[in-house]
Amino acid sequence: MRSSEAPRARKQPPETKATTSAAVAARLAELEQSLERVRAAYEAYFLGLERRPPESARQQLHHRLLETQAITIVNTALRFRFQTLMQRFTQLASHWNRTMREIEAGTYRRDVLKAQRHLAERASAKKPG
Repeated sequence: MRSSEAPRARKQPPETKATTSAAVAARLAELEQSLERVRAAYEAYFLGLERRPPESARQQLHHRLLETQAITIVNTALRFRFQTLMQRFTQLASHWNRTMREIEAGTYRRDVLKAQRHLAERASAKKPG
């Protein structure tokens, strides 16, 4: 650095500014509730109670998690809580993707068992007796 120049102050990008612990805790609580709602919606879809998977809710949650990831979390306990939340989301997302692939391939266990029961009922209904 040249002696004639004054040191420049570093500016943090707005998305990486540290926020208060209370604000981060509130955001994490809201994200945990959202994750639980999306998980329940997927379970309802997998049980056949919903016609479509909750993809838009999942994408919104994913974007909010990415936004939160850009925030500098100074509190170690809150950082651990967020990392645990991200791991849980990643685990559930892979479970949802795997189950969706099984449904599309026709190998989803619940659907296969339901089809077998239906075929057994049709076969027993055709038999006289």
